[in-house]
Amino acid sequence: MMSNLSLDLVEEILSRVPIISLREARSTCKGWNDLTKNHSFTEKQLCKAAKGFLMIMIYDRVINLTSVNLHGIHNHEDLVDPSSKKIGNFLNQVMINKVFHCDGLLLCGTRDCKLVVWNPYLGQVRWIQPRKKFDISDYYSIGYDKSNNNYKIFRFWIGYVARTDERIVDYHIYNFKSNSWRVIDVTPDSWHIDYYQRGISLKGDTYFLSRGRLEEKKLFLVCFDFTRERFGPRLYLPFDCDVRNDTQTLSSVREEQISVLLMRRDTNVMEVWITDKIEPDAASWKKFMVVKDQPILSRVKNVSVQSGSFFIDEDKKVVVVCVRNGNIAYLIKENGYYKEMVLGESNHLPIMCSYVPSSMQIQKGPVVRACGKEKEREYI
Repeated sequence: MMSNLSLDLVEEILSRVPIISLREARSTCKGWNDLTKNHSFTEKQLCKAAKGFLMIMIYDRVINLTSVNLHGIHNHEDLVDPSSKKIGNFLNQVMINKVFHCDGLLLCGTRDCKLVVWNPYLGQVRWIQPRKKFDISDYYSIGYDKSNNNYKIFRFWIGYVARTDERIVDYHIYNFKSNSWRVIDVTPDSWHIDYYQRGISLKGDTYFLSRGRLEEKKLFLVCFDFTRERFGPRLYLPFDCDVRNDTQTLSSVREEQISVLLMRRDTNVMEVWITDKIEPDAASWKKFMVVKDQPILSRVKNVSVQSGSFFIDEDKKVVVVCVRNGNIAYLIKENGYYKEMVLGESNHLPIMCSYVPSSMQIQKGPVVRACGKEKEREYI
């Protein structure tokens, strides 16, 4: 029996359990649950997870954690042997339509316009109460103040005046420690974030693909700095493109770098770039992959412009692209060799983002259940 085994041996056995199955192991007994949450075990598990690749996907409004296996890429054997499994009973109760990832925490927007922060690894959740009613057209990101590691939520809403077509944007910040929202004045004068851009989390800040107003056709990144609660300067991309006809989308590389995919419509070329250096006020780039005039390009030309529609594996030199029809992802190498990965039947485009588990505790504060009862903290 497991109860007769030494603590070190039990820890070693549990450390071999895939992270997508660890929740079931925890529910077996209280001792295992306590063990898997101590610092030593967590460090081993997170180190193991960092060597693989996990991605969070919303599929038919349910969150799935998917592990992707890229073995066989070099010898044209089966390129991928994916496995997918739902995590957490909590998500069976709530329909999710938005997700944003930062440091192992997921900020989730629900179909009925509620907001919740969730750590899938710890099974910990916290409902966020609005200053004013949340709206289905709200956009969110989560990050932290690097001076004190205090987590915050950045919320903005985009609207238009009916008669003049004037663009209106409201910006708010939620502070986890004070459990309060406040309005911030960060409206830019000469550029804007398009309504379909979700942003990418990196080192506690959020980067958005943005463009100038009026006749300007340049694309660039802007960083929302959660420490200063301000947007940084324009960070220009390493290419010129047709803003209207070409497709550009962002992805993060294990929350360490940013990659950008460019699909050129007129020349049948796909380019993928990755940052050498990225800070709120500076960025430099290197080319990761170029695919020209290959049959696969006709299949991925409809890659979604929303951030989170592709990711890269630097070691394997692979790009994984999800197209708008939503049920297939393509794993592509620079020579045009590709494989299909069937994601499942769905009427909605999956939101893909790389996921690195974290033992980060969600900061204390009122946590409100879906039924409205309040308690200090909730686990699932």
